[in-house]
Amino acid sequence: MAPAPTNPGSGDLVRTPIGIGRSLHLPVVAEGVESLAQQNFLRQNGCDEIQGKLFHEPMSEADLRLLLDAD
Repeated sequence: MAPAPTNPGSGDLVRTPIGIGRSLHLPVVAEGVESLAQQNFLRQNGCDEIQGKLFHEPMSEADLRLLLDAD
């Protein structure tokens, strides 16, 4: 659930589930975040965790294991 901050209606569509999660004391995770503007919007509205292409392209389990073992 990633907002397009330039679209006025999308902000409410994102704030609502964040508010529900917070009122239930549950962590809220946004998926599909692709831009810094989306990340900033989500953080400003209380989203706990963010994942998406902004941080890394999707990868297979095998590639993830290689990445994690690279240290």
